[in-house]
Amino acid sequence: MAGYLKIALIAVLSLLVLSLFDGPAGATDKQPLPLSVQRVLFEAQTMVGEKRYGDARRRLEDYRREKERTHYLIEFSLGDIRLMTKAYAQAAQAYRKALKLEPDFAPAWMNLGKTLYELGDYPASADCFHRAYRTAADPHPERLYYSAAAYLMAEMPQQGLAVFTTLVETHATDIKLEWKPTLVQLYLDLEKAREALPVIEELAAESTGSQRMQWQETLLGQYLLLGKTDQALAYARELTRTAPTVPRWWKARSHILLQQSDHEMALEALMIYAKLTDLNKTEQRLLADLNLQVGIPSRAAHYYRDLANDAPDAEVITRLAHTLRMIDRPAEALEQIDRFLKSQPSPNLLWMKGELLYEMKRYPAAADTFRLCTQDRSQTGRAWLMAGYASWRAQDLLSAKEAFKRASTYPEQKKSALAALKAMEAAPAESGS
Repeated sequence: MAGYLKIALIAVLSLLVLSLFDGPAGATDKQPLPLSVQRVLFEAQTMVGEKRYGDARRRLEDYRREKERTHYLIEFSLGDIRLMTKAYAQAAQAYRKALKLEPDFAPAWMNLGKTLYELGDYPASADCFHRAYRTAADPHPERLYYSAAAYLMAEMPQQGLAVFTTLVETHATDIKLEWKPTLVQLYLDLEKAREALPVIEELAAESTGSQRMQWQETLLGQYLLLGKTDQALAYARELTRTAPTVPRWWKARSHILLQQSDHEMALEALMIYAKLTDLNKTEQRLLADLNLQVGIPSRAAHYYRDLANDAPDAEVITRLAHTLRMIDRPAEALEQIDRFLKSQPSPNLLWMKGELLYEMKRYPAAADTFRLCTQDRSQTGRAWLMAGYASWRAQDLLSAKEAFKRASTYPEQKKSALAALKAMEAAPAESGS
């Protein structure tokens, strides 16, 4: 947000530079101007009006050199010309000379503040804006705002908040809505989110256009960060009611409902969101997961298929296969797994393939698959045990005995493997149980 404030502040300041060349801004002289100063300022003003900035600067400098003296308005005007031509360092030097001659000349403090802001010296800029406020005959509240915003840019939020507090206490009725984001950021930088919340609520309600939507999103986020989940949900419901065709509010509503573990209502909101905009991969995955979570595996399979076709990964294929098994489509599940395994290995999918083959009573293929699974050291014993059962079902007794013997060497499978060997010896002619 600070970057946005910097741009906004520069834009405002560009409109509020106080310049003799605009007429009344410089007419704060406490004493009558010497006639020679009036004359040279008029000549310089004419040249500036014709955008002859170099001529105007040289005329003022010639006057200073010829008279062997200067005047604070001469230095101030030289600063303005430098500022207009973006010669910021020279402008700052001229304004400082003017202030040395007339320390209470508020326009010079104001323009020096802008100049230093352009130079990136935000702490000094903030101080200048504050001095411009203090030295003005009629203090302008926006100068306090500029000071607070410059302190924000200087990463000095404590000082910025102190200035903004003075602004609120002194000019409560003059504060503009566009100044409030600075106050929000000062609070947030000081980790005072609860103090920022009422200001964010005001900005969300009173802002217009794209800024209003940004503040509405910010408000939702702050409700959640502060643990105000019920308020966040109520606000999301209001947003979907008042702007039902804006996708982001349905997505936010779904997200909040997920935090409350209300999966059915979260799915409903996400389905509306899906009708309003194209889903990215993460959103498609969430939609598929939610359908599976609430017990609609056929619809979940539809979304998992789309994901598998566009950007398959092992987790998506695993969930798709699991979902297809739930709706009694093992052959399609096996097809999806085989297609994935052709391009890259996956121990978990290989194991699922073995299970599917076993469930489909394709025992020889299941036995071969479980033997491949023994290469995964985390489940070697279990894989040998399943290979034994599959071979036994396939009436390949020699292979079954070998597999059970291997499985018996692993503590977790030892009991089951020995029991299977004993059963085979008791009924060697049978095909297994």
